[in-house]
Amino acid sequence: MLIIILSYFLGAVPAGYLINRYFPIINFISSDKSFLPETIRRNVKLHGSKVLSIAADLLKGGITVWIVFRLGTRLSGSSFGFLIFPFVSPGLIHVGALISVVLGHVFSVYICGWGGRGVATALGGFLLLMPEAAIGSIIIFIIAAYLKKSIPFASIVASWALPVLIWYFYRMNVPYQIAAIFLATLSLITHYKYLRPETPASDSGILN
Repeated sequence: MLIIILSYFLGAVPAGYLINRYFPIINFISSDKSFLPETIRRNVKLHGSKVLSIAADLLKGGITVWIVFRLGTRLSGSSFGFLIFPFVSPGLIHVGALISVVLGHVFSVYICGWGGRGVATALGGFLLLMPEAAIGSIIIFIIAAYLKKSIPFASIVASWALPVLIWYFYRMNVPYQIAAIFLATLSLITHYKYLRPETPASDSGILN
């Protein structure tokens, strides 16, 4: 299926890694040449790369879903509609693209199998499709991270809160709820090992 293949390969692109490597703006901001206060430079050096990676993955999820949806809409009304069968409805195109881009991010063919955790990428797609539910999930993530001081725990809680928020804001949008439940399950699997006591709870890099 064109939708599945395209979404997977776009999602598999390690956007955060590429931006940090080829556009080292964080290194410049955290250097003495930036003329910023030492406290700011130290914080940028400590957290800047992770924040930039998360932002890149958010954009990757949203942009991929948008591109695939536009492409699927054009193809579905043409003689090339068979390329996206059976994802012919807008909802199924969104769901197929979103799940595929997250799977591509988690199991990236470009970096030999294991990529990120998929939370930021999935959130980027849902921010485009269902902004109210996605923003609510972000708020829950921030609260859980603050109370528990654990990014893995907060990621799991926010992921499982998303299907509930989708039901609350959008009611009978079953395909999106199924996608959210699937991605929440994937988040639980990818974050489970980080919940062990020997794993540092403050490892914010696992969000992407």
